[in-house]
Amino acid sequence: MIKEKNKIMDEEQYAILRKNGVSDKEASEIAQNNEHIQKNNLTTYTDEQLIEEAKKSGIPGTDNMDRNALITALLNKK
Repeated sequence: MIKEKNKIMDEEQYAILRKNGVSDKEASEIAQNNEHIQKNNLTTYTDEQLIEEAKKSGIPGTDNMDRNALITALLNKK
């Protein structure tokens, strides 16, 4: 875990976001569990990326979920 501005960041999430081209500032904010920014970022994912992230997070039934259900499930899981 990385401490920045007295908030604990999810180091793994930060690294994945940076690898996928998200700016340093936005990745930091998302990793600090800023739900609003996180939701905006998830809306830029393709359906396939959302399914992949949901499966990585252990969310069951991802193949039968629509886009909004995947985003909601991912936000609730974090």
